[in-house]
Amino acid sequence: MRLLSTTLVILFTCGVGCASDSQSGTTTSTTENFLGSCDTRTVAGNSMGQCRDWVGTANADLSVSCNGLNGTFSETARCPTEGRVAQCAFGPKLGLTAQYGYYGPEYTEATAETNCNGLDGVFSTGSGGGSGGAGGGGGGGAGGSKCPPECLRAYECVTTCGDTPVNNGCCPCPEGKIDAITCARGT
Repeated sequence: MRLLSTTLVILFTCGVGCASDSQSGTTTSTTENFLGSCDTRTVAGNSMGQCRDWVGTANADLSVSCNGLNGTFSETARCPTEGRVAQCAFGPKLGLTAQYGYYGPEYTEATAETNCNGLDGVFSTGSGGGSGGAGGGGGGGAGGSKCPPECLRAYECVTTCGDTPVNNGCCPCPEGKIDAITCARGT
């Protein structure tokens, strides 16, 4: 009887919160420990029209990553399903799984799929959908498609130490600029 009740709990939990990637067979519970969301739907730049949910066991301060994208971070509210046309899943990596939501009018299913594929994520359409898959590569950031989709802090670029830093999101500083963090304090 105990085995039957345990099986029913697992089936119920996965019935409402698990998804499987048919290519890799990866199944990840979307009811895992919710770590936060980052809403960049109205932020100008490469992350416009997106919202990220993070789940897992990571101890990183994800608000820093969200601030690097100029997004709105929430520890309690998941990304909305209304208006979402597609999703892209990444992870788990270092105890963290990310689920990007793509929203119209900035994205269609086709443009969301192109973006997700460029990040090596697992694509799904609509407002429900999958988690799991391999970690993401380049994409999304102030400098174009070679920038990581997330970072722990934004690059703040200057030409010389003492200049006013320019937030470059998750993209490394371009040639001729340096990250202000490398400058000694007070110069």
